Amino acid sequence: MKLNYLRTLRANSTIKKRYKLSVNLTFYGISMLVTRILILLFLLFSLISCEKTMQDATELNTIELRKKWRECAYISSPSNNQKQICNQYEKECNDRKDKGNLVCY
Repeated sequence: MKLNYLRTLRANSTIKKRYKLSVNLTFYGISMLVTRILILLFLLFSLISCEKTMQDATELNTIELRKKWRECAYISSPSNNQKQICNQYEKECNDRKDKGNLVCY
């Protein structure tokens, strides 16, 4: 009888240990998943915030376009992004010039 009792205690103890281990692993797995998702979201938002949105030059009025075009003319060493934006302004100036509106001079 005592031997059966000890086996039962040992079995229950083993079950409790396994249950604790599985609960810990489940919690660890969930927390790792949440951590990975948060890291991915942080990296995604970091990359998005670094990307500077380019303004559509066709929406600018004459005075704003002229101002932006002149700012581009005075940049000594523009970055690639600035070059793209300035090319957009230049293109819009030429389009308006072809329509008879001399904006950039």
